[in-house]
Amino acid sequence: MKISQARYPIEDVLVRITREIPSSCTDLYRMARHVFSGLLVALLLLATLPKVVAADAQSHDKPEQKTEAQKSTPAVFSEADAARLLAEVQQALEGNNQRRFLRLFDSRRMPNYAAFQDQMAEFFEKYEAFRVRYHITQTSTEDGSGVVLADLELEATPAGAYVPNVRKTAQLRLVTAWDGKAWKIVDWAPRSVLN
Repeated sequence: MKISQARYPIEDVLVRITREIPSSCTDLYRMARHVFSGLLVALLLLATLPKVVAADAQSHDKPEQKTEAQKSTPAVFSEADAARLLAEVQQALEGNNQRRFLRLFDSRRMPNYAAFQDQMAEFFEKYEAFRVRYHITQTSTEDGSGVVLADLELEATPAGAYVPNVRKTAQLRLVTAWDGKAWKIVDWAPRSVLN
């Protein structure tokens, strides 16, 4: 049996495939039809693949957008928020990290923040090490602000001096405000604990 030249490229592919089929296959037409249908399915998949990839990429490109109401709605201040905030205060003080400590405060909303910042600069220069213990006694929300009451014990080691550690205890009252991302301290009372 002599195979003639094909008129179309796909026929050329089929002719090449059928040449490689062993002579034991008796139904070449049926075999060619299966190969052709397989190629057709592959072409259809290739034609639809860019559309599927584009749709998938668009769904991943759109960031989750919050509505204005969700952005402006303050979170509810909970005991877990109070514990997290006081733990961050403890870590900043015990790490002797003034910058980290001041980041816990809302400089725009806190009254006399500039004076407080100066007081903290003196405080961190005066003492070289801190040990903090606290016990949260109450958390509440007042007029959209979170309020924490805690028993605070602060032990400070004076810098460069051979004097005993200074120990201060106080009933701490922190007022916090939601800044859109986290609760920030807007008032610390009594401030005398940080002298």
